[in-house]
Amino acid sequence: MAPKLNSDIIVDVIEATIRVLVDTGLTRDEALQVMLSQIAVQVSPDVMQIATKLAEKYNHDFDQVKWHR
Repeated sequence: MAPKLNSDIIVDVIEATIRVLVDTGLTRDEALQVMLSQIAVQVSPDVMQIATKLAEKYNHDFDQVKWHR
């Protein structure tokens, strides 16, 4: 069995994916929408409800981050 990914690795993978999508010409928001649309159709509605609650609670914090390359 493969070792579990820790949160730092997951964040790094997501950020790298966003950067690749941005390099193709998408905005950061568009890149996030592409990723979210794929995630949304692959997880259960219960998981999406949890994700929605997290977004409502923490989106403002992430919105304030200055993302550097």
